[in-house]
Amino acid sequence: MAGRYRVTLYGMKNPISSQQGYTLIEMMLVLLLAALMTLSGRACWQHHRNQCRLSQAGQQIADFLSRLQAHAARNNHNCRIAMKTGVGGELSAVCTSRPGEMLRFGPPLSDMRLEMSSPGYLTFRGLHNTATPAHVVLSNPAGRIKIIVSGAGRVRLCSVKGSFGGISPC
Repeated sequence: MAGRYRVTLYGMKNPISSQQGYTLIEMMLVLLLAALMTLSGRACWQHHRNQCRLSQAGQQIADFLSRLQAHAARNNHNCRIAMKTGVGGELSAVCTSRPGEMLRFGPPLSDMRLEMSSPGYLTFRGLHNTATPAHVVLSNPAGRIKIIVSGAGRVRLCSVKGSFGGISPC
C-alpha cells in the first residue's frame, strides 16, 4: 500500500497528514495558561505599583519637611507642623515669619494613610536648628514607611518591613 506523499523543495518526501492545525482542547489549554499568567502578573504589578507610589509619597513628605526646616533655619524662625491623620490626611505648617500663611501638603493618592507619633505636632526651631523629635508613618496596601525627624533636625526615611524603592529598613 503506497501512501500519499508531498515532495518538498529539496526533493524529500513527507507524508500528507489528514489533520492540520490545532484541536479545540489544545487551543483552550493555551488560552487557560495565558489567562493564568496574566492574572498572576497583574497581582504582582499592582503590588509593585503600590510600592512605587508609597516610596514616592514618602520622598515628597520628607522633601516638604526638609524645605520647612531649611526655611526655619535660614530665617531664624519657628515652623510648627500639625497633621490630619487617617486616609487622605495632610500636613499643614505655620511659620512665625509668615503667621497668616499656612503651607499644606497631602499625599497625592487617596489610598495613603498618615499617622504621627505623639505629641501630634512637629516644630522646627530656627535659632538652634533643632526640631521636636517625632515620626510620621505613611502606609498603603504595599507596606509602611516612617519619616523620622530627630531632635537635631535630621529628616530620614525607613521602611518598616524590608527595603523597597531604595528605602532602607528601619
